[in-house]
Amino acid sequence: MIRRKVNRNEYEAESYLAWNAFVDLLAIEDFDDLTEIQRNAFLLFWYDSEVHNGGHFQYFVNSAGNRAKDTILALSTLNMHCLSKVLQQAYDYVSLNPIDEIDSADDFVIQASDVNFRKFDESFYRCGKIPMDYLESYLEKHFEHFIELV
Repeated sequence: MIRRKVNRNEYEAESYLAWNAFVDLLAIEDFDDLTEIQRNAFLLFWYDSEVHNGGHFQYFVNSAGNRAKDTILALSTLNMHCLSKVLQQAYDYVSLNPIDEIDSADDFVIQASDVNFRKFDESFYRCGKIPMDYLESYLEKHFEHFIELV
């Protein structure tokens, strides 16, 4: 199991070090090398990150969108049903309306302005608790799966 090592004394003085190590693991490690518990966090982290940086359009344009079906299942498994429904609707929309190849920033802006993507983004925030909020408690619950205090 891949974990990040954090100095116990430093962690006791500055607990945010565990969060930073957690995020580092999710941002850097390959999905296939992670445990099931870690994979759920990975999927939520990337869904949240992409939507916050460029909406559902960016999520599907970037590689994170390749794991949309896994992410829908993870959201549902973790009782984040509202977000699971939003992502399922976005996935269904993209399946019926494939995104054209992006050749420039202008292409990105034009396609991203699709009113349907804005609706998915608005629905994401109407769900209330976002994945990053959930990940804080997820780390607390599964701390030893991500962090090794040394």
